[in-house]
Amino acid sequence: MLFGNTTKRLLSWIALLLAAAGLPAAQPATLETSGCVLTIGNGVIVGLSNRLSGETLVRTAGQEPGLSALHRLNQGDLWAEQATLLTNSNPAGRSEWTAEWQRPEKVVAGRMRTRFESEPGTGDILVQQEGRLTTNGLVGVSWGIAPVPCLLLVGVLLGFA
Repeated sequence: MLFGNTTKRLLSWIALLLAAAGLPAAQPATLETSGCVLTIGNGVIVGLSNRLSGETLVRTAGQEPGLSALHRLNQGDLWAEQATLLTNSNPAGRSEWTAEWQRPEKVVAGRMRTRFESEPGTGDILVQQEGRLTTNGLVGVSWGIAPVPCLLLVGVLLGFA
């Protein structure tokens, strides 16, 4: 059994490298209403355009880290980038993003869901979130909006928009 330990060591290194690489981010989803086009990636708004004026309010080149999380009391937060499972579903009129964090024994330690839904008739976007932990201490769930271009922000602050 000359190569027995070498094979086990090699497989351990491969498993470690795959774990370190992390999961690929869920593909961004697009939600369209009569008034806007919304792009969502990992539970974060990464694109927002006003259909009536043609103005782009939010646009980013990729995923925005550090905005989606489960916030725990005295335990540290569970960030989307640390999730072991990311899923996206896009039925008509809504986009739903889910993240799960697992313990080493494959027991789910936490789960969060963020749903963006178009309200019929008004064209409004409703955001609904849910978070669960297997332990006590959940104090909040968060999502975010990618950075808004500076010129737009200055215009709003000065009353030009």
